Amino acid sequence: MQVDFEERVDFRRLHDYRLARVRRALARSELGALLVFDQHNIRYISGTVIGEWARDKLIRYSLLSGNGEPWVWDFGSAARHHRLYAPWLLPDHCRAGMVGMRGAVPPSAGLFEQAAREIKAILVQEGVADLPARYRHGRAALSLRPPEGRPRGARRPAGDAGSARDQERR
Repeated sequence: MQVDFEERVDFRRLHDYRLARVRRALARSELGALLVFDQHNIRYISGTVIGEWARDKLIRYSLLSGNGEPWVWDFGSAARHHRLYAPWLLPDHCRAGMVGMRGAVPPSAGLFEQAAREIKAILVQEGVADLPARYRHGRAALSLRPPEGRPRGARRPAGDAGSARDQERR
């Protein structure tokens, strides 16, 4: 519980610490950016969470390039909430987005392709589009692959900061 008469948890310091660890791991890797869908990793990178009910639906995702600040895609109302109440994130980096809720929306709707175009534009803007990338999560991977149709391989970041769950176990 926070109070105004003593300093207990310095959440801004915690966010900065976590982001610095991820940035160091990313800098030591061959990767240009991390695109994460796991709720724990999204929280670790962006300092955002919207609750257990959103877990494992692949709606929320976050992007961190080696040259930029964290990006978060979320339910529209949650993205608005992040813009209002997460001042450590740039307002234009909190976006509404949805890539199909694990198949609830058919691929023909084009949500993955739309998200991939948006992510690719950000990678170009941040100057990391030509660096190696590793793609996962089924349909998202197909949408983000280079034009030749095969993913560019890269090793796991050296000294990987790990997921938030890994951090809690240490």
